[in-house]
Amino acid sequence: PVVGFGGLEEHCRVHGMGIIHGGKNALRFTPHFRITTAEIDLLMDVLRLSLEAFQIERAAVEQRVRATATP
Repeated sequence: PVVGFGGLEEHCRVHGMGIIHGGKNALRFTPHFRITTAEIDLLMDVLRLSLEAFQIERAAVEQRVRATATP
């Protein structure tokens, strides 16, 4: 999920991105008007790393749930 506790929006914000949710599964970027190409590149790097970390974290949670659900 994008929104809510532990969601991608929160993860991106913790890592310094100016971002808000644009619905249940959408993100809106909120950069200042004079953003540079280097800053855009940095934002994309942070987003990429956040997506990767978020995916790893979610997989770990799912694995723990499966492990506890198995008798």
